[in-house]
Amino acid sequence: MKVLLGADPGGAHTGYIFPFPTMICNYLRRHGHEVTLNTDEQVDIVLCIASKPGLDKIELLAKAGAKIVHRLDGRYRSVVKNYDGDEEVRRINAIADWTVFQSEFVKQHTTESVDTIFGTEAPICSNFERSSIIYNGVDRSIFTPEGPKHKLNGKINILHVAITAGIRKGAKYVLKVAELLKNNPEFHFYLIGNQHNDMSCGHLITGNFFNNVTHLGPVLDQVELAKYMRSSDVLIFPSESDYCPNTVLEAMASGLPVWYHNSGGTPELVRRDKYLGGVPMTPENDIQPLHVLIENLADFRRDALSLTEKYFDSEIAGGQYLDLFKKLLES
Repeated sequence: MKVLLGADPGGAHTGYIFPFPTMICNYLRRHGHEVTLNTDEQVDIVLCIASKPGLDKIELLAKAGAKIVHRLDGRYRSVVKNYDGDEEVRRINAIADWTVFQSEFVKQHTTESVDTIFGTEAPICSNFERSSIIYNGVDRSIFTPEGPKHKLNGKINILHVAITAGIRKGAKYVLKVAELLKNNPEFHFYLIGNQHNDMSCGHLITGNFFNNVTHLGPVLDQVELAKYMRSSDVLIFPSESDYCPNTVLEAMASGLPVWYHNSGGTPELVRRDKYLGGVPMTPENDIQPLHVLIENLADFRRDALSLTEKYFDSEIAGGQYLDLFKKLLES
């Protein structure tokens, strides 16, 4: 089987890491299948990722006989990434053989009308009768509690990871709780990513106004990121309406419980069956969730590891995609 991957996994050469293409590319190659980024090649399956590799390319590949699988990760306009991207996604979805949603939240968010900063937006998915939900998978050979660690400053180290900067990522909330804890030397906050570019609070990070906050900048290497995760005690994840955040899965696989915004697809990852891998933020008391995590840290760590092992391992996600590809080719 030959699969066209719609988006570049990235790496040091591109200045970013795209975890999902990295995961599925590695899985398919490990299981003997060919993966390409070249849209001019003859392929069996096209795995579109949002609007990539582009409507014109997808139309040509469909005419050549390739099966089109459209992975939807949400709406562009909801996160103000690309003003015109949703219309292209809508047209791609209309010709797709199958739609994959990252989470239940994504399915709801793309098959119903929603309110955005631009007004009420129509559904972008019309193909939901031929669809399934496949959650992202985490590489548990990299993100694991065992392995090299970095020496961090606090007795309790709280990690925030946000590769993209924006008000939805919640860096302002991280600084708010850091301010509340500034007189307790046991706590230290580590920021990985581009939080300094946040238009609402980035100047507070670059101005070094917090002696209990260390901004490390972007960490592109997953092995290096895993070292910071297993060196920390809690992941703070105030991102609003996130679709299926890889950062949450990577943290839980590293043994970190998650202090999260109770919105989007995040609760689907952290709370499942009898397992609870973290606690939600509370508007009534900004620090109370941290008390709960610290007092029950061993239990939350155990559940976080169980969640990723049982539901979000990359072998599980990769196998679900491979089964889908085979099903489409057989039909």
